[in-house]
Amino acid sequence: MELGKRGEKCEIRVSTSEKQKIQELASQLGLSVSATVRQILIQRHFFFSNQELNSVLGQIRDTLSTISQTLNNLNTVNVNNSTITQLQTDVEELKQTIAAMEEKF
Repeated sequence: MELGKRGEKCEIRVSTSEKQKIQELASQLGLSVSATVRQILIQRHFFFSNQELNSVLGQIRDTLSTISQTLNNLNTVNVNNSTITQLQTDVEELKQTIAAMEEKF
C-alpha cells in the first residue's frame, strides 16, 4: 500500500443510520472516519460487535477458569511448583485483562 500524502477522495453514499454507525465505530476505535474505512476496506481488519466480543471474551474467561482449576489440582500434588505458580499468575493476569476489556465494551 502506498504510504504518503492522501490527496484523493473516494465518496460513497450511505443512509443517515449507516453514517451514524460508521461514526460510532470510528469513535470507539479512536480513529477518524477515513482511517476506519481504510482499516476495514484496505487492510481487511474485521471488527466484532460488542455482543460478539463479549461472547468471545466470556468463552476465553471460562476456558481460563478451567485451566486455573487444573493448575490448582496439579499444585496439590507438588508438580514443579515454580512453573505452576508462574502459570497461575499468568492466568490471573489474563483474567484481569479480559475483565477490563469486558468493562470497556
